Amino acid sequence: MKVLIRLKILVFTAFLSACSTTGFVGFDGFELFKEATRNKLAGSPNTFKTNPLDSLTRAQLKAFSGPLIFAHLEVSNAYASLSAVGQNGGATTYMTGDDVSLTFRDGILIASRGLGGDLLSSDVSSLPPALKQQETRKHKRVHRYLDAEDHILTMSFDCLVEQSGIAVVQFVERSYHTKAFKERCTGGTITFDNTYWVGVSDNKIVSSRQWVSGPIGYVDLWVLID
Repeated sequence: MKVLIRLKILVFTAFLSACSTTGFVGFDGFELFKEATRNKLAGSPNTFKTNPLDSLTRAQLKAFSGPLIFAHLEVSNAYASLSAVGQNGGATTYMTGDDVSLTFRDGILIASRGLGGDLLSSDVSSLPPALKQQETRKHKRVHRYLDAEDHILTMSFDCLVEQSGIAVVQFVERSYHTKAFKERCTGGTITFDNTYWVGVSDNKIVSSRQWVSGPIGYVDLWVLID
């Protein structure tokens, strides 16, 4: 049975106004919306108490020529757009105008910067194959953080990945036929649940909800331009 999931992309009026008249090329795009993203994912006085209007259109996205994602930090109810600023060893880093960054490999979050309690790095190499299988799969994660004395703290998680169904994901005037996967991970006293919506035709993650750390919590993600 197909489940219809409506995912709404919520953006700033100032951001939309800026991008409707000016495009960007390559990795300099985040300069366009520095002012619009001063709310910072970590939270600030400009963080929204209620969701902005769902007003982004495909026509407005045409102003952009590089990879672009949209993120919602649940703990502070903050929203931001992030554009790709570099690639290294198969990993892509996306950044806001005020230098908050998220790094991904195959659509899976592997590092963050500028949020407080950041994920320094992670090993999730066994996850992508699990997101291509229908049967339940076990895999391991390794996360690295800084402790209070700036020492690297390494945490290991045992995870279980299972396909939870077929879903039609909708955002910014487009529908995506996806396979929904749930990932439950446990390590010590910590348990978290990630969700990935993976395109049926190309096996790419189009949307996800991923845990970063205890202080940061979960980030909701949508791929606007890949």
